[in-house]
Amino acid sequence: MKIKFSACLLILFFLFFLSSFCKKSESVLLIDATSQYSASGINGGINSTEYFFKIKILSGEKIVFDSLWIGKKVFKPYLANNKPSVSNQPISFGKNDTIILRVSDLSSKSSAPFSNPPIQYEGNALLRYKVKNKISYLIIKTIKSIEGINRP
Repeated sequence: MKIKFSACLLILFFLFFLSSFCKKSESVLLIDATSQYSASGINGGINSTEYFFKIKILSGEKIVFDSLWIGKKVFKPYLANNKPSVSNQPISFGKNDTIILRVSDLSSKSSAPFSNPPIQYEGNALLRYKVKNKISYLIIKTIKSIEGINRP
């Protein structure tokens, strides 16, 4: 009995320790996730799939989005400028802002490296980000496919 109690206590301590380094999403909220296939208009051109993730920022702390897994492909997400004007200034955001993260999956072999996600998840994608140097994850259950386009 004493051994079982010690083992349970040790497991609980380990889970608490692990949760302090790897938290589920508390700083962001997924509003929408879409993908759009784009066919090249020239023979031998590169086809692509563009992914867009609309996210509401819930934290006042600085958030850095560093990786996104779709299957076993890993991408660097980029902030998409949703303003009509073009600017060379970095895009900034804060608490209660809504942002769009974008990922491009080119059909070429060098599009994205393959890497196992750092945690197991059920869904279409996994977004990793950091808040105060603590890693957090947002599991994206479903990505809606919108009508593809043919580029000229």
